Amino acid sequence: NSLEQLMINYCNEALQQVFNGIVFKSIKEEYDSEGIDSSFISFPDNQDALDVIDKKGSSIFSVLDDMSFAPGANDEKFASNLYQRMDPQSTRFVANSLHQGKRKFVINHY
Repeated sequence: NSLEQLMINYCNEALQQVFNGIVFKSIKEEYDSEGIDSSFISFPDNQDALDVIDKKGSSIFSVLDDMSFAPGANDEKFASNLYQRMDPQSTRFVANSLHQGKRKFVINHY
């Protein structure tokens, strides 16, 4: 997709995280404080998806920020730098050889 789509997905993930914090976490804490069993309350935590995009030092935004100051930076150098710096064990960031040949990547998110 595009930078625009990345930003839309990032905003959606961030909003989901805020929603989870406000609704699910607060209800669980309230139940716990009142001695009510809250073990049945479960919800997905998407912090790892947010970290792929915005974690300081090791994310797409970090690489983009660094490359914006690099002389002669271009999309090929950005992609190469991204593939080197992202965690190869991540289930959220995927860039197999086919992706890399096309200077693309995938972010698995909700």
